[in-house]
Parts: sequence; structure tokens; C-alpha cells
Amino acid sequence: MAKWIRNLSLIACCCFAIFFGFAGCGGSGMPTFKDNPAVNDVVYGNGSLAVRKGDYLYFANGFMSYEDVGNKNDGSGTSDYASLYRVKLDANGHVVEAEKEYDDEGNEIFDETQAIQNVDILCKKIVGFESMGLYIFGDYIYFATPNNEKDKELNIQSSLIDFCRTRIDRSSGIEKLYTTESENSNVTYTMYEYKSCEVVLLVKDNAKLVACKIVNGISQGYRVIEDNISSVALPSYTSSDDIVTELDQSIYYTRNIDSELDSDKGLTKGNVLCKLNLSDFTTQVLRADNQTTYSVLATNGNFVTVSKTNSNIETMQEGELFAISDFSTTNNDIQLSYSAYTTVLPVDANLGNQIIVYDSTNSAIYKLNGVASDAQLLYSGSATLVSVQGNYLYFIANSQLYRVNYVEMSEAEALTSGTILATAKNYFSIDEDRIYYLNNYEVNETHEHAEGDVHAEYYLHMIDLNSFNEDNEVYNHFVGVLMEENYLTESTSDTESAS
Repeated sequence: MAKWIRNLSLIACCCFAIFFGFAGCGGSGMPTFKDNPAVNDVVYGNGSLAVRKGDYLYFANGFMSYEDVGNKNDGSGTSDYASLYRVKLDANGHVVEAEKEYDDEGNEIFDETQAIQNVDILCKKIVGFESMGLYIFGDYIYFATPNNEKDKELNIQSSLIDFCRTRIDRSSGIEKLYTTESENSNVTYTMYEYKSCEVVLLVKDNAKLVACKIVNGISQGYRVIEDNISSVALPSYTSSDDIVTELDQSIYYTRNIDSELDSDKGLTKGNVLCKLNLSDFTTQVLRADNQTTYSVLATNGNFVTVSKTNSNIETMQEGELFAISDFSTTNNDIQLSYSAYTTVLPVDANLGNQIIVYDSTNSAIYKLNGVASDAQLLYSGSATLVSVQGNYLYFIANSQLYRVNYVEMSEAEALTSGTILATAKNYFSIDEDRIYYLNNYEVNETHEHAEGDVHAEYYLHMIDLNSFNEDNEVYNHFVGVLMEENYLTESTSDTESAS
């Protein structure tokens, strides 16, 4: 039975707001933003490190590992460097540069807001870390942040994740929705508006499936749906314009055999394939045959992609892929491959049950075309799948971001260069032809900072694949607020000699 845990953070948030509700300041303790995107402006980039709504970009300014949060941060869970900012964009969706200022001796004056115009901090909680992810629904921005509470040994539990929200106009405090029990490497999550005015946060917290529903902007608390799951498909919807499929009105997952729940089935082998109905949080067993072990990998259109291992079929390979649309019988299951793939990405649902897979054994990316023997090579080499946008697959290889047109089967092209943070898919945001990523910056060795301080090393950058400079180079620009230790100042004499 699902457990219902009432979330009391709303009460605390209200008290916080009352305490700070003075002289034009919201619950954040900072002045409320007067200019904000319209309620109905389209959102792009949900689930990533940079989310755009209307003319505003909301983003993780930098990156701080959870180890640094626990060992070097002051324990507050806040940081000017890796916190949440917003910037107003121009008509082209670009940031507006600010003019540099110099003192009477011709030396550049450091001003952390000087790099770009119209940028403000929205919330000082750390949002740029291993499990980063931002979402905007209605008037709220939702984010993951390292937990900053202490355990019995007084160690900061920064490897745990807090899921929080605050208003995008900075008029409220921070409301905590859920804190994981497992460290971030054992956590995956998603968030989307599955029907009008109803948003759900879904968290795989190790073996627990947790759901938090927000109805008309009001959090309903969270529920532990299952505490013995082995796999789950968490749908990804990055834009408010995306149409949620009927299939994704439910969540598909597997759980291990439970002696109490499954006492009437006589199960001793395999596992149980289930469905969670998001409207009322009821669960339903779809398959349990005492011989098949399922792993749910993805949903796409009308199909759920699973891997199967059947202990009674000697000729069946372990983990073969299938697409399922009818759970009442196995006769209509469509076999996609005779091999096992644990990393899959669905493509455009209009293309049927095609999927992209990464073959970790042979280090290659393939497109599976809905027939078990039909696989096309997209890229050969070690890679990490990031996302599919339109006809393009985006992936990480050679510590850079690449893309390949999986419809036209074109050659893969590198989109980034230099030293970037490229070890996980959520370190990138792909917003149509705009790509946001974290670029490395040098530390000014002349800057004084306390021993053990966290060095600011990575900052948000944006590439616009449809915009070019006078040298016909793709637009690539810094986005954010630079910390003083990374600000390599120049004098007017340096500028003059360079010209």
C-alpha cells in the first residue's frame, strides 16, 4: 500500500514569507522582480541546467560537486557561484554584453555583473551539481539541490538530494518537496505536467518509487508508491508545448516478487511488471508469469520498450528488447533486437517504434528500426546518449558534445571544443538550435581566497547553431556571473597593444 506523507514545508515557507515580508521584499529576503515572463509564455529546456521562458533564461551559473558542498562549502547549501540565476535575453535569444569599465590608471574594474546585462540571482541554493535539473511550471521554478543537513556524526549529507521550488518572481521562500534517502548516484527523476494544472515529480530513490503531485500550484505532499522496484521508465517532456501521450498518463515499472503482495500468484521466478495511474496513484499488475524478468527502459508513442529474459526459453538471449502496446498478451510484443542494451532513447513517435541504443560491449550507437535484424550504425566509439531533438541525436564522445542526423544517417559532428564538463547528459541543455553547456575557466592566481575554498571552474555557455559572427564562426558566448577569482582583468594598455 502506498504510504502518504504529508509535506509540512509549506507551513514553514509561509512563516518564512511572513518574517521577510517587508518593504517590497518577498519570502526570499530579496526584492521581488517587477518584470517577469508572461504566464502563457512557452517553456523550453525543462529537466536541464538552463530553462527558457519567454525572454528570460533561468540557469545554473556554475558547477560544484557534492563532495565540495560537503567538505569545502560552509554547510549552508548556498553559493553565489553555482546557484540559480536569470537573465533577460534579446530578440535573438542572446545575452546582451555589458561595456567594460576602467579606473583612472587604465585598469579594468572588476564587477561580477559586468560581463552581461540584465542578470540577477534568483535563489542562492546550489543548483549546479551532479544531479542538477531545473523545471518551470506556472509561477514556480523547481530544482534539485544538495542536502545540507547533518547526520549523527555531524557530517553534511550533501550526497542526498532535496527537491525544492520557489516563485520565479523571487516573491517566495524555498519550499522543500522531498529529500532522498539514497545518495545521488542511485537517484533518477523527472517532472512534467501530465494533464492541465496537474504536475507530478517522480523520483526513483534507489528501490523506492516516490511521487509528489502539484495541483493548481499547490503541493499535495509526496507518496512512496513502491519500495521494491527494480526499473522504471521516467518520461521526459522538455517544453510546455509538448503534448503528453496517453501512455505517459501512467508510469511503467517493475518490482521484485513480494511474498505478501504476490501470495496468490505462486511466484518464485522472474519479476512483476506494473503500471502506476497518475490521476489517482493506483497501481496495477500487468504481467507476472513466473518465468520472465522484465526491465522497463522507455516509453514512446504507444509503445513501452522493455528488455526480457525468459528462464524457460533456452534460445532466448538475456535482455532482448521488445516494444509492447498490448499487455494482455505476449503474442503482439514486437521484438526490436536479439541483443541486450541497457541505454536507450526513443525517437519521434511518428516514426513508429524506432529507438536509439548504445552498445556498451562494442562501443557503438545504433538505430533500431522496429525489426530485430534491422540495426543501423550511427557512431562507432565510446559515448553517452544525451537526448533526441527533432531529427538529431545528441551524445557525448571524446569529452565533447556531438550530434548526428539519425534520419538522414549523416556523419557525426562535434558541437563543442576545449575543456568542458562532459561527463553526464544533464550537463547539457538543448533548446531547439541553442545549446547550453559548462565551459572551463582559469583561476586568477593573484586572487586571495581562504584555504580550502571551492574554486569556481565551470560557467554556463551558449551556442546558437543558426547565428554566426563576422568570421563565420558559430555564436558561442558566456552566460552568467563571473566570480572574481576567474576574472582575468586587463588594462587599457593591453587592449591598445592588442589592436
